[in-house]
Amino acid sequence: MSRAFEWLLDGCPLPAMLVRADGTAVRANPRWLAAFDAGGWRGCFPTLALEGGAGADDDAPRALGEHVAALGAATGRRYACELVPVDGAAALLVARGTGEALEVDQDARFDARFRELIEQFPAAIIVHRNGRFLYANPAAVRYLGYSSPAELDGLPITTAVHPNEVAEIQSRVAFMARTGLPVPERETRLVRRDGTEVLAELGAFVIDRERNPAFVVIARDITARKQLEEQVRHGRRMEAIGRLAGGIAHDFNNHLAVILNYAEFLVEALVSDPQNQRDAREIRHAAQRAAALTQQLLMFSRGDLSETETLDVNVVVEGMLEFLRRTLGADVELVTTVGRGIPSIRAARQHIEQILVNLAVNARDATPSGGELRVETGAIVVSEVNQLLHPNVAPGRYVLIEVADNGRGMSPEVASRAFEPFFTTKPDGKGTGLGLSTVYGIVTHAGGDVEVETELGRGTTVRILWPASEAVVPAASRSDAGTAEEGRRTETVLLVEDDAAVRALVARMLSREGFRVIEAIDAVEALNMVDDDQPELDLLVTDVIMPRMTGPELAIALQASYPELPMVFMSGYADDVLEHHDVQSAAVTFLPKPFSARELRDKIEVARSRAAARGF
Repeated sequence: MSRAFEWLLDGCPLPAMLVRADGTAVRANPRWLAAFDAGGWRGCFPTLALEGGAGADDDAPRALGEHVAALGAATGRRYACELVPVDGAAALLVARGTGEALEVDQDARFDARFRELIEQFPAAIIVHRNGRFLYANPAAVRYLGYSSPAELDGLPITTAVHPNEVAEIQSRVAFMARTGLPVPERETRLVRRDGTEVLAELGAFVIDRERNPAFVVIARDITARKQLEEQVRHGRRMEAIGRLAGGIAHDFNNHLAVILNYAEFLVEALVSDPQNQRDAREIRHAAQRAAALTQQLLMFSRGDLSETETLDVNVVVEGMLEFLRRTLGADVELVTTVGRGIPSIRAARQHIEQILVNLAVNARDATPSGGELRVETGAIVVSEVNQLLHPNVAPGRYVLIEVADNGRGMSPEVASRAFEPFFTTKPDGKGTGLGLSTVYGIVTHAGGDVEVETELGRGTTVRILWPASEAVVPAASRSDAGTAEEGRRTETVLLVEDDAAVRALVARMLSREGFRVIEAIDAVEALNMVDDDQPELDLLVTDVIMPRMTGPELAIALQASYPELPMVFMSGYADDVLEHHDVQSAAVTFLPKPFSARELRDKIEVARSRAAARGF
């Protein structure tokens, strides 16, 4: 028995059972098991004698009816039965209470006794003969996009089949007509009335093969399931790419840290040699661009690890202009208008940068023949008066970032799905469908909103509403040049880093700040040093991911002897989620690689402030 027929039997709204010609019960549906004693359903019924066709033995229906009546007597209900021949070797036995009317349409084009089995069936059921529709149940009519069964009646069955699937469907029909056997379920593309394609799993079997064969097709819509499976696969691919990028970035960021900071040392040392100093600055600038690209690459996999700070949006936008121009290309003009007196915001700088980059990439794709991209900043107050215009945010002050292009625009259907993960209108392999969904996730997580205004042929405007902050943007930190001379400090720092080049670099940075540096190649060596020498430590600077023992594990081990020790964790990995480690009681500060001497110095001050604030 095919799985398609099992669906039909199990979905029958009446008690039903498949019975062989020798009277052996093959399968009972759930309604039968509920209506009668389940323990006796496999017993033999009177021989059906169907070899000569339905009705060859007039006593068979009567005998079966008596048998069903006897079964029903035990339940206190009276049942009548109806015999529906399937082929010369089996029949379907349908039972129903005698108080219910049996309606049989004698004028139907196929055996009317099947109609009541499939009229209420949730899956699409189609019966066709000689290549044309004979019947479609309500579920099939809806599935194929028609209003009534009459619209399908007599149409070629290929009307609903994708052209590339027609030959296979015809081959399967010929097989059933020749052998009388059902065909296994198969994924098949169908075409709805409006021309849209859907993916269905089709099973089919033949009825009345000896007289005038017709074919029963059961179709289950698997379009949504396949789309979900593809999204899951896509998500897993993105996760795998993120993990791969994170592993590569660890080493890459280590190398960038060395290049960036030794270039900085050269810039400071070559004050009297302007030509070579310019060359060193170019090396430093190239390393900074590479570091920025790495951070943008890791944004999706890094999630919300980035630390927030008080930002001036105008400063961030102006700092991204050159990068945005390179992203857009020479044929897209970038126009910026920054508002005055804009409040600050609390955000991770790379998140704002990522928003600008993602929107710029979308604008570039929407203007393949060139155009204009306009970036504006401003401020807006959402109040009870205008909240209907901004229903997704609470009343308050917001910083506005508006990015508008004069490209192709989007249809209402596309715009309604623009922020769905993995949704893209780009050709296969040309887009991930994560650009706008990433923007939406970043903004809404911060308590803001993303508004889109678009029209086909008129371009697209995206407005970012980001909650304003009352905090004052801190004055720019002093430049790296003119760092403290060695000997200015008397504190001792334990530096733990397994990469020799990075360890030497950070040791030099710390020495230039006046620290006395104790170096260890990993956490185990650091603990051995502490156990042997019992040094007075004022600061721990450690890598996170190292052989034998991680940085957070080292921190826990040191807390017994140094409970007030400020700690700075540094790493180039994308998934260093420190809160997953049990170091919440320590003054933990995270420093992503690559970093400059100024950034290291600032993080040290943060770690000290946190330690002091916790009462150490």
